[in-house]
Amino acid sequence: MGVALLPRGSTGHDTDLVSLPVTGADLNWPISLATPGSRAPSAAARAFERLVDQYLW
Repeated sequence: MGVALLPRGSTGHDTDLVSLPVTGADLNWPISLATPGSRAPSAAARAFERLVDQYLW
């Protein structure tokens, strides 16, 4: 048996996992993404930004 705290959506659609809500705890942790203002973000940074938008918002 294993126990982990993961962000909602990070496990995909794995049918072998059981998700239970955690109550009585503040589990809202800020996540920040910074990119340089002097140049465009790389393809990898843009892909990561899309993943953040898709899974964490």
